[in-house]
Amino acid sequence: MISTVMNEAEMPEQEKVSSAFGLSLLTRATRSAMREYERLQNQLGEFELATDEDAVAYDTLFNEKLEATFPEIAAGIITADELIASLGQQLKLRDTYDTDRKTTEWNEVTKQQYKDKLNEYYGLDYPAFKRVYRKFISKAVLDDSILKTALQLTQASELARPILFGKLEKTIIAKNTTSKELDKISETTPVIYKAAQLESYRNDLTKSGHIAMVPSSRTIINQIGEKMLSGRPMFLHGPTGTGKTSLARYAAEEFTGQEAEMIYCSPQTRESQIWGKTGIEPTESGAFRTVEIAGPLTKAIQEGKAVIFDEFTALPSEQMVFIKGLLNARPGDTINIPGNGNVVIQPGFQIILTANLKSEKNPERQELPPEIAREFEQNNLKIDYTPGEEAYDIALSRLMNEHGQIKMSKYDLTVTIPKLLEAFTDIQTAYIGTMTDEVAQLTGTVDVGSNKPSLQYLVFTQGTIANILEGWQQKQLLGEDAKGEDKNLSFVEYLDDRLQVALNFETYPLSDRELAAKILAIKGLLTTKTEQELHLSDGVLSGLTITDEKNKEEKIAASRMTEIFNIGQIAAFDPMGARDKKASEDTKEFVSDTATGTESPEAATTIAELESWLETISWLNKANLRHDSVSPRATDHAALAANLDTTEFGEYTTNPDIDSIPLSEQFKKLQVLSNDDIKQKMGKTSAKVHEIMDWLKNQRYQLPDFRLEQYIIEKINTLDQNLVTKFGLQDGNWYHFPGSVVCASDGYWFVPFARGAWF
Repeated sequence: MISTVMNEAEMPEQEKVSSAFGLSLLTRATRSAMREYERLQNQLGEFELATDEDAVAYDTLFNEKLEATFPEIAAGIITADELIASLGQQLKLRDTYDTDRKTTEWNEVTKQQYKDKLNEYYGLDYPAFKRVYRKFISKAVLDDSILKTALQLTQASELARPILFGKLEKTIIAKNTTSKELDKISETTPVIYKAAQLESYRNDLTKSGHIAMVPSSRTIINQIGEKMLSGRPMFLHGPTGTGKTSLARYAAEEFTGQEAEMIYCSPQTRESQIWGKTGIEPTESGAFRTVEIAGPLTKAIQEGKAVIFDEFTALPSEQMVFIKGLLNARPGDTINIPGNGNVVIQPGFQIILTANLKSEKNPERQELPPEIAREFEQNNLKIDYTPGEEAYDIALSRLMNEHGQIKMSKYDLTVTIPKLLEAFTDIQTAYIGTMTDEVAQLTGTVDVGSNKPSLQYLVFTQGTIANILEGWQQKQLLGEDAKGEDKNLSFVEYLDDRLQVALNFETYPLSDRELAAKILAIKGLLTTKTEQELHLSDGVLSGLTITDEKNKEEKIAASRMTEIFNIGQIAAFDPMGARDKKASEDTKEFVSDTATGTESPEAATTIAELESWLETISWLNKANLRHDSVSPRATDHAALAANLDTTEFGEYTTNPDIDSIPLSEQFKKLQVLSNDDIKQKMGKTSAKVHEIMDWLKNQRYQLPDFRLEQYIIEKINTLDQNLVTKFGLQDGNWYHFPGSVVCASDGYWFVPFARGAWF
């Protein structure tokens, strides 16, 4: 993972706080390396240096251990001498820090100076953030420890089992306690919770490169671990690009402590490549002798490792059957290995298969023979694509540097990237043949029989996102694009360039590339590209992209307004509405997962129904209504207030964050806030609408839109009149519905409002 270059001037300066605490902050990043360095020194501390040869031997051994400990040396990034010099300097600085700390007056003033500086730099309560981060790390360790201990129990002697049972019980209690603490923190301090969660994901990506332990990944890893307890083989299946192999490798190493042996299956794979083969090697006399060269499956059996058959259904059916005898074997059993005779299966051996199942999408794959399929009826896991909310968190974590900062525009972090991930989700659903009706209608791809198309080969995955974001970081690092030109290239332009590369890849059929382009276009992407540049048929994107040059330039300008966001600011972003969906019942918002009571929930108003109603409003009945689904948290209300463009008359938005909440439930959970209440909470005596919106967006409210306004007006006489009275809807006051914005004929943008007397 490439770290972006941040403005180091923003780092808390040592002279601005006590030198003792400032230096602690500046050296924090190298403490782990220093600990390893000191550990090696202590490990070799009793080495006798009686002669020059001893000294040479010490240096040799120390350098070998340094190279084993620090992969940067083996990779040639830094020499051992450079590392020692660097760490030596850090140790010297730390010694100075220790001396300063003893002589510096440790009082409440110096403490507070340090805390204030940290809080300002990170944009949140830093000590609280670190405490919550440690809880995330603890929970991950406890999760793994539970399964590791349970696996040890399956192999333990009768003498060891009571000890392991006691350890397991304590670990489960500790994990449950930590989980409850984190759940409470997520409700009381959601931004600190999210910041710590993002930092834990960043740490995961730093270690693994491509797996962040988001909830869906953690669930899969735990499920794999649970199935490993039985020692039975497992079968992971799902669409291409869902991370089946990566998750299998991660789980195997996590729970066994050893890297899995890999068997990459293809129609050309032979048993000798799996079990091993006979070879020859020279003897000391110059003659040759035959030897048995163990294959990956044999090594796994002999060394107690997991073995992963990657893309198992690529094997011919007759080749699959050869492992049937192994599927019921357990550690301690004896099996016959071709060329090696009888071998005892060592503890830790585990078979994991990954594959795409044979289907219309994968006709070249082989059906699992019935005798093989039966073995996996209870031991198979389907791996799906990463949910959009988690994909957004992973994207942020990939972009964060080691200080939890991101250098990017707010527009790209809250609009461009969320829209990209929404498009990728729609492309993934189209790939697996479950395109939604809305996407089919928006892209104009429904045929006369109401059939929806699917993507045959092209699909964008987490790997695609990782490549795009790492490429952007590389561009920032170099200060130029891939051609060495246009150092002011915006992320919007860069992203369209990268999407163009994919859409120009003619290994995919034109129908796939055109459907993917349509999905990207309806999300507001590809605005800087023409159909000709994308190698698409003329007119394919007609009416789907915003071709207005002014609008395009505004997007690019917004994308170029880069800032350095700290982790507190980053954690406050919620364009996917994840925080709102988790909001608890006792908060001041109207969110509920299911309808309550005996009243059946109202179906969501369709856009067509909404627009029919909007056309009855006098000042909108002459508008060319144009809808967009945009979270109010991703809307720049201040920019809209300054934007007077009469050509935008009739453009309006609805809030996708509340799409799944029945209108009847929205009404029941309604919370009415007066402007005076809001201004008092803001600490102001007067405020403009866009300022009030900026305040609302940072609260834990769900924001209703035009659809609830329509619902209340049309059903005022049939609604619970106690609630109507409670909310004061009959008193003639004006009520805003801040989940929508709409442009009037004079170019002014409004938050929709209605007067209580109208009800």
